[in-house]
Amino acid sequence: MSVQVKGSGTIGGLDEGLVVSGIVTSSTQINVGSNIKLGSAGIVTASNFKTGVTNLHSTGLTLTGGQLDVGSNIKIGTAGVVTATTFSGALTGTIQTAAQPNITSLGTLSSTTINGNLTLSDSIIHTGDTNTKIQFPSNDTISFTTNASEKLRIDSDGRLLSGATSSSSSVRGVFRGFAGDGGAGQGIIHLEVNKTTTNCGNGENLGSIRFGSNEGHIGALIGAQSESAWSGSSDLPSYINFYTCPDGSGSLAERLRIHSNGAVSIANTRNYYGALNVEKTAASSTAIDIKASGAGSYASAIAFGDHNTVSGKIAVKNSTDIFFGTTSNHALILYGNSVRGLKVSNSNGRLERNFGAGSGHTADGMWFNNDTTATGYYIRFWQTSGGYGANQVGSITHTANNTQYNTSSDYRLKENAIAISDGISRLKSLKPYRFNFKTEPSKTVDGFFAHEAATVVPEAVTGTKDEVSDSDSPDIGQKAGDPVYQGIDQSKLVPLLTAALQEAIARIEALEGS
Repeated sequence: MSVQVKGSGTIGGLDEGLVVSGIVTSSTQINVGSNIKLGSAGIVTASNFKTGVTNLHSTGLTLTGGQLDVGSNIKIGTAGVVTATTFSGALTGTIQTAAQPNITSLGTLSSTTINGNLTLSDSIIHTGDTNTKIQFPSNDTISFTTNASEKLRIDSDGRLLSGATSSSSSVRGVFRGFAGDGGAGQGIIHLEVNKTTTNCGNGENLGSIRFGSNEGHIGALIGAQSESAWSGSSDLPSYINFYTCPDGSGSLAERLRIHSNGAVSIANTRNYYGALNVEKTAASSTAIDIKASGAGSYASAIAFGDHNTVSGKIAVKNSTDIFFGTTSNHALILYGNSVRGLKVSNSNGRLERNFGAGSGHTADGMWFNNDTTATGYYIRFWQTSGGYGANQVGSITHTANNTQYNTSSDYRLKENAIAISDGISRLKSLKPYRFNFKTEPSKTVDGFFAHEAATVVPEAVTGTKDEVSDSDSPDIGQKAGDPVYQGIDQSKLVPLLTAALQEAIARIEALEGS
């Protein structure tokens, strides 16, 4: 059988078993060689084939431009390359550009289904927007770029990185801000409710962060709600609350709330007691438990003061003391019923008691009550300076019915003791008077002038005659030049009175004996 190529290039007639220039016909296909076959459906399968075809029977194939045109823009060239501009129908198998170097572009693929893997060396680029792409910058890493800048990355550790290409943080996600985010480029996560500033009502959930299991159970939650209805971009009252599940329960309970005015409520939701509201929820617990370690020195547990100076604190020393007071030039004042009752002076730490008007026992300045024993000490007075050791110099004691005011009188504290031999003469120097105090003109009393008694019994008198203040004392309303009055302890006259009486008794007895 012969093979004839017509003038138009059409190959007509094809018999099975025909071999022309290395081309073999078999069944319904033209076997070009090396697994390249052309069938009636125009299918081409090949890894290599022979060249040099010049005479074929007419099969509907044409030879143009040095290539065998199979139809539908499929051509076989002498280099063993399949080239095409358009494919219709399903594309199966593997397209490998390294093995098929002349496949430079697939053009536009519409509604393409790929059953298997699509292997890329670098990027998926958005058509007409080449600075937006999905990239594979390194092994096990994928990144997302918009406007020629990487915005998101999933690294080889599975971390989600936004605004960063690497991080040493042991977390699941890193959100690093850009310079345009404000400040120094802080990271920002924005949760928003699907409402506007004019239709967000009271109690709307604005967003939440939830912590729980992979089964959907929630163990803790941080949320935000509108505290009242929003009325525009300049009126957005909101609060943040924190929830946890208690032991033995799967229901969330609110533990802490930060109100729109900045007040913090712990174990309650009230917002009218102050900046910090803490409520005890169980009889066996404390509302606030604050500890500090102060071995050998005081450690501050709480410090307080005005907005720029810390002036007071509560501090502890392990197993010994609790310090409560001020640390700078501020007095410590305790109030009761809005009345300043007790004050620790800022000058030398003296204790000052102030109280107002009242009736009956409500007018009392201070109470001492021993509700344990019938006798005891109300107050002890100590002198520990000057190398005297722990020296008790006085006390106020009581029995079931009486109170005693005591001063030191132990013989072991005294020396150079001699009898008083001039009791009568010294007693005669005292000038007792009847008088009234200027502030109580209607009340007449018996007594002495302190400066006169001081010449006879100086230990009974305190102060100096005609002394005046040399400075202002605002705490007590005293000004420079005001009088500083003397005082007298008339009990100190008792020894002199006793001695004078003994002398008088002796004289009486002597006269009676004579």
